[in-house]
This record gives sequence, structure tokens and C-alpha cells, in this order.
Amino acid sequence: MTGRCCRARTAGIEVLSGPVSGSPLETDALGRFTYDRPLAGPFALRLRTGEGVLVTDWLTA
Repeated sequence: MTGRCCRARTAGIEVLSGPVSGSPLETDALGRFTYDRPLAGPFALRLRTGEGVLVTDWLTA
């Protein structure tokens, strides 16, 4: 059986909190990222890759 392997890619991430987006973040080759500010209240993540944009549902910290 043969299969395709997905290649790891980086993505740009923004933490959305209210009407203003946070500082842009970058993922590493495994898709991990860190955010050094405490989250308060609802937030969402906007991920940008070369293939498109994905926005998560609103989450609560």
C-alpha cells in the first residue's frame, strides 16, 4: 500500500480579541506557536497559509 505524506508548513497566526488583532505570530515546522500575553475574555485565531485563511470559533480564556 502506498500513501501520501503531508509536508509540514508554517502559517501566520493572529490572535483576535475584540475589534483589534494582536501581533502576528509564526508557527514552527510542526505548527506550534507561543503567545506571550495573557488572554482575557473571548478570542479567536486567524491562520493564514499559502492556501487560504481559516478563522476559529470564538473561545473563552
